[in-house]
Amino acid sequence: MPGCTGFRLRFISLSILILVISATSGTAREYLVMTWNLMDMDLFDGRGTERVPWQLEAEEAIAETLRSVGPDIVLIVEAPSFTELECFVERNDLDYRTVHVRQQSGRRDFADSMALLTRERVAGAALETPPVPGSVRKPETAYLDWSYRGLLVAEYDSLTIVGVHLKSPWDGKRRSYEIRDSQARGLLDYLNTVEGNLIVLGDFNDSPGRDEKERAFGVPDTIGIIEGELLRSPGDEVTHEKGFNPDHIFIRGGRVGFRRIEETDWNLSDHRPVWTTVGF
Repeated sequence: MPGCTGFRLRFISLSILILVISATSGTAREYLVMTWNLMDMDLFDGRGTERVPWQLEAEEAIAETLRSVGPDIVLIVEAPSFTELECFVERNDLDYRTVHVRQQSGRRDFADSMALLTRERVAGAALETPPVPGSVRKPETAYLDWSYRGLLVAEYDSLTIVGVHLKSPWDGKRRSYEIRDSQARGLLDYLNTVEGNLIVLGDFNDSPGRDEKERAFGVPDTIGIIEGELLRSPGDEVTHEKGFNPDHIFIRGGRVGFRRIEETDWNLSDHRPVWTTVGF
């Protein structure tokens, strides 16, 4: 739509102006960052080595979204394998390096991997499964506290990116809400060991504010826990097909713009991509 395109151009122009002003006041760098849960991004499944038409169309639409927004850093939640993602980047002539972590090998009924597409080389990357409060698990089984997911941690020269996919309370059980809150507290404990500027983004499986279940179970708001220590990109728009707002971008040590939503077709994923500008 022309109106939407015009708004985006004005937003990007304003971001450039802010970057110029920030440069004179000591801010060294600005990034455009995106997070997108791509629902296991099954672009390579099909008949043998071939792919069915909808997968080819989905790949083209995903690539066009990335080209249109032009993020410097993209976190893909529920990512495909490293090889699949590398081929996606190459086939669509996208200017990204691939950083990939996976808890387990092979495709599962639930997705358990995250990946970064980044324009800059990272100094190092790892899958971290730090302890969560109250857990009695041994280090070798700590990944179970993270719903088989863990944290994607990528280090740049003066910045650390942390990708997150917290527990979903889809079953409506109190235990699921408690696990998600424990993961949030474990995340913050881990971040206290990381020095310097941070961008923390991904699928937090929680909308801001206490919902009906959280009040009924007497549990705190997960996003509220995290906002106690990190700055969230403002935005209350729906990012999930069922009307939820679980996809967020947090920072520490800089400034963050308002979150934007790309209105992609729900047949690509049950989540829509969100993005913003971050300055340090």
